[in-house]
Amino acid sequence: FELLSALFEWGKSQLKGVKIQPEGITLQPLIQKNIDLLAPQAILKNITISNSADADLHVYADPNHVDFIIRNLLSNAIKFTPDGGSISISTDRSDDMATIAVKDTGVGISPAQQHDFIKGSLHVSFGTRGEKGSGLGLLLTKEFIAANGGKIWLTSEPGRGTTFYCSLPLSN
Repeated sequence: FELLSALFEWGKSQLKGVKIQPEGITLQPLIQKNIDLLAPQAILKNITISNSADADLHVYADPNHVDFIIRNLLSNAIKFTPDGGSISISTDRSDDMATIAVKDTGVGISPAQQHDFIKGSLHVSFGTRGEKGSGLGLLLTKEFIAANGGKIWLTSEPGRGTTFYCSLPLSN
């Protein structure tokens, strides 16, 4: 379902261009909603998820896009974290931007794969329990972040986990 949803959204964005309908969004409840939604997948792998997002942090972005971004980054973290691992989601603010960080204790991303991510290449990959990933969700995540005036980047070390960061404009 996630693959079909991502493919549909990506196709729609390619045909129409990414259109945004920004509004003020409080991040913490949206993050918690996605944690609750994906909790069954995490429970199956005995993965703990912590949410230390600032309850008073608001961004100005399209709520559907931000919802998709958080869900995709969290879903990928679950997919690539082995049984018994952990994921933490935190937020920070600097100047006029809010940053969301999704950190996992997963398999990590090689330097070559990081380079491919920056270039926007799509590759099929498999999670720690054989979960299939097409890369479409991450491609769409990148497009949504850019359309909303933000940036995405990552830090990773193979075998030690990955942290994806995305920044979005603060709401006034």
